Amino acid sequence: MRVYAKNKVFDCLGTLKDYEKRYPSLVPADRQSLINLDAVQNYDEKKGIAYFDQGVAHSVAVRRRRSVMLKLNATKNDLA
Repeated sequence: MRVYAKNKVFDCLGTLKDYEKRYPSLVPADRQSLINLDAVQNYDEKKGIAYFDQGVAHSVAVRRRRSVMLKLNATKNDLA
């Protein structure tokens, strides 16, 4: 698995499900990628795009859009 972080790219062993279970802030965007809810700056549920800093964006699969929105709202409510 390849991980793209702010300043580097590195390979890790394991599956997406393993990382999703280990890190609650990582949620599936599609079959091939996870997004970090803590890093999402803005989310367009209608278009299915998660926006991060420095103009980085990632699409979210249609079937995952609602769950991403609910999890984002839950994390915002936990912070309030």
